Amino acid sequence: MKKLQYKDGKIFENERMTYKLEGKYNVLRPSGKLVARFKIKNLFSLRGKKQAVIGNLKIEKMKDEPISEAKIINRQMKLISHENLISLIKDDEYLASYDFENNTIEVAEDEGLVVSVFFALKSLE
Repeated sequence: MKKLQYKDGKIFENERMTYKLEGKYNVLRPSGKLVARFKIKNLFSLRGKKQAVIGNLKIEKMKDEPISEAKIINRQMKLISHENLISLIKDDEYLASYDFENNTIEVAEDEGLVVSVFFALKSLE
């Protein structure tokens, strides 16, 4: 299990930068290699609802709700909120937990996807 820390648009592991957000929506490694690209949409048919899109993964959140109320629109993945943590689950397999109060991530598997979802959630906050 890896522990990552978010500070100023960057993700660190043991004080070493491992990912960064470039521009608004590009998640990069320090070498400049693209990990993922996402975009944020305002859904005009539903006032106040925003959507982050990463490939075929869509994350939706109402503007005035806390980040713990965000939902993933995808059959294979889901966000589960418990206490001050949000867990990311894919095919009934635990991938990670996000703690938005302390800006930390605990990664079990698929680190690139986990970090991309974290940056998308941060953008929806």
